[in-house]
Amino acid sequence: MVNRLLLALLVAACSSKSTPESTELPASPTLDVTRFFTADVTGAMRSDAHSSPVVSYVSSLLKPAPACWTKLAKAIRASYQLEVAGHGSYFLFEGDLPQAEVESCITSALGDILQVRVTHAGDLAVFETGPAGTAYAAWRGSVVIAGTSAQVTAALQPSDPTIAKQWRERLAMLPPGLMSMWRDDALLARLFGVPTSSYALAITRAEKTPKPFFAGQLVGQYAKPEEAALAAQRIRAGEISSAMTAPPQLAGAFKRMKVTSAATTVTIDFDSTVFEGLDLEQLQGWLGRLAAAQATP
Repeated sequence: MVNRLLLALLVAACSSKSTPESTELPASPTLDVTRFFTADVTGAMRSDAHSSPVVSYVSSLLKPAPACWTKLAKAIRASYQLEVAGHGSYFLFEGDLPQAEVESCITSALGDILQVRVTHAGDLAVFETGPAGTAYAAWRGSVVIAGTSAQVTAALQPSDPTIAKQWRERLAMLPPGLMSMWRDDALLARLFGVPTSSYALAITRAEKTPKPFFAGQLVGQYAKPEEAALAAQRIRAGEISSAMTAPPQLAGAFKRMKVTSAATTVTIDFDSTVFEGLDLEQLQGWLGRLAAAQATP
């Protein structure tokens, strides 16, 4: 998930097929899901059901989607993808998702694609798919926790009140949208040469017809007002400071965005029109190299 913020923003701009229907996700979660955030979570992405990577991927496999899957997908109010340092991600799904219905639907809906076998180990439902691996899930009220056995087991343990409070504050800061994400890595710092405290992205609008279109907002938090002002200045000028030469069209895209700064915050508003002319393959290659460099100590 290191570069998923920028990938979600830029790749969506270059691929209208991935553009979700226009809907709205509440600005704050309807349930305190932060009790299931473990101490090693380093980033969080919140989305509505239509924009959830997991739900979208499974839906793409089911052509046509059976009635049971359509019902469950519509019952999801919000989903969370939580990155765990060095150990991938686990997921939270919030909504009316009865365990028996979920187990039955996954088994039948994916029957022609994967031979799913459901067993149980204590509180955990075990979804065995042979070569595709094994997934684990547990139900707590209206929340389903899914991931590896270790991840789900850890998420079920009593939460640290300090960590839960910290994540409640971070989620409350996220702009409302179809998909939003909070990060504290150095991606923006690498792009513009000014250290960030954290940053968040939200895709606020997405339409397929009459013409593919999306819009969003990127918010960077800085330690000092002068750092925020410098970052805003560089973004407006398209001054990308990455050691690796960026695609030339990327600087132009940043220059076409609306950039405002106030105190220690920089807000960037954008829509799909600013990315016209970007080469998807070239961009993906550059982002991959940037991610590898960022992961190197």
